[in-house]
Amino acid sequence: MNKQQHDTHSRLWVQAQTDTGQGLVVRRFLLNLFDWETYKFDLADFRWVDDQIFTDCMSVLDLEHCDFGQEVHERLGLSAGQFLRVLGEG
Repeated sequence: MNKQQHDTHSRLWVQAQTDTGQGLVVRRFLLNLFDWETYKFDLADFRWVDDQIFTDCMSVLDLEHCDFGQEVHERLGLSAGQFLRVLGEG
């Protein structure tokens, strides 16, 4: 993962931890990337985020599509348990 991709993941991770509507959308998006069967995500929810957040989400999704080597939580340097705990699911 290059610096730009790392920065994108970091921005979304920070946003996912905020107590805002946009934070909730990003949190559900990241959880869906983590486990799509357990954590459903409605694409229409992207209507509620700013352009930069939407662009960051699409960049992360593109990386998920192209690079199966790491899971989203691993790209953030977290274990699965840490990832879920921070997002309020563990």
